[in-house]
Amino acid sequence: MADFGRVPQVTRLGRIVAEIGRLLPEKIKWHIERFEQFKDKGPFKLLIQIVLSHQTTIKIEDLTIEQLWSKFTLPEQLARAKFEEVDALIKNVNYHPTKARRIIQISRAVTEKWGGDLNFLHRLPLGRSLDELSSLPGVGRKTAAIVLLSIFDKPIMPVDTNVFRVTKDLRLASKKDDPETVSKKLEKMLPEDPQVIARAHNSLLTLGQATSRGRNRELLERLRSIG
Repeated sequence: MADFGRVPQVTRLGRIVAEIGRLLPEKIKWHIERFEQFKDKGPFKLLIQIVLSHQTTIKIEDLTIEQLWSKFTLPEQLARAKFEEVDALIKNVNYHPTKARRIIQISRAVTEKWGGDLNFLHRLPLGRSLDELSSLPGVGRKTAAIVLLSIFDKPIMPVDTNVFRVTKDLRLASKKDDPETVSKKLEKMLPEDPQVIARAHNSLLTLGQATSRGRNRELLERLRSIG
């Protein structure tokens, strides 16, 4: 397993990340190993998997992307697919009709705009690559950031609902901040090193899942007290 860098402990965020690692080592290890595996999927498959993941368990998400890929593996194939075909393959996820339509829309856009190949994003600076990926139907900053960080090693912080909540709980951001503001604030606390950002992201994600639905409030209190 890659170390994924060490977040400098001279910052408060760095000290919090170090403490999360000490308190939840196995959970963080699992998330980091999963994050490493994203690169093997390639940008398009990962993009579609993130669409499937909304309001769906990780186990079902992983199963469903492989079911879909058993029949379709290229953007141009999914761009030509019938809604009924895609919907039947992803019926295990929540909101599958909406997601089936979105997958087809994204596939058509990727095919029409870039010939089905997202690897050109490697060559672009972060801001431009974020704009290009976010131009796809229904692709927001969080989805784009996961692809750009994990596949293309761009220094951007993905902020999902778990990271968003615990960042505020830890008083690393204010209650009024939106997800994009939280993402930018976290980035300013970190070096422009994709591995370090990935470590911080996976640490906050791990903490978010461990404290969801009001669980482990004492853990949050302990981490919040770190100065």
